[in-house]
Amino acid sequence: VRASTVDACQHESPCQHASKCLSTDQGPICECDNTGYKGIFCEQESPISEAVFRGREGVKYDLNHIGGEPIITSVDKISLYFKTRKSSGLLFYNGHGSDYLLIHLKDGGVSLTINQRSGKLDTQVKPSGEPFNDNVWHQVTVTRETKQQEDGQTSCQVTMRVDGKYSERWKTVGRFSHLASSTTFLGGSDGRENIQIIRNINNLVGCLKKVIYSADSVILDLLALAKEGNPLMSTLGKMEWVCQDIGTSHP
Repeated sequence: VRASTVDACQHESPCQHASKCLSTDQGPICECDNTGYKGIFCEQESPISEAVFRGREGVKYDLNHIGGEPIITSVDKISLYFKTRKSSGLLFYNGHGSDYLLIHLKDGGVSLTINQRSGKLDTQVKPSGEPFNDNVWHQVTVTRETKQQEDGQTSCQVTMRVDGKYSERWKTVGRFSHLASSTTFLGGSDGRENIQIIRNINNLVGCLKKVIYSADSVILDLLALAKEGNPLMSTLGKMEWVCQDIGTSHP
């Protein structure tokens, strides 16, 4: 709560690169989210985490590997960018036991499948005449939020948006309290995993960037963690941490 009525942002904001200025009693604070910059005044360019996938690569986040407990959340969000010429391919898988969330390309559309104890969602964003395998960057965001109801049951609301304009929403009610996740795949797997749902999906041929998984207060830049060699991350194949145009092969 501000005690002062002086707006430190009103006259001359120090915040750069279209960042948001917040006026506080200690002075202005700059919010750098989604600007591509960091620093006190959002003055430093923040390197974007990206990778190219040629159908043989993948990135894995695995809490089971170190004997860790699954991430338990009431709210989680996935945000990623992809670019490809292929009409099918794995983008993101996150799961624990029989519960999972899967985002993949299917026939040029973005498909979302969620399986949890309260039910299963299977939906797709596929605008007529606008396939997403057009070799330009597209953004996908998926949010899941659980809320306790007065009758003791829990509702879970899911929203998926593609490029900020196409959206799908789903709500389910059941007797569960949180969402659990322990294993994540980006772009592909080697087929040795005992996860049937992703065995049936082609590995991605294209690029991913800025894959951010937020679980309550935890925010993970998954590609950046993999590039840094974080012990929770492993890679399949020879990863290249820059997007490259793979060519004009048929889907």
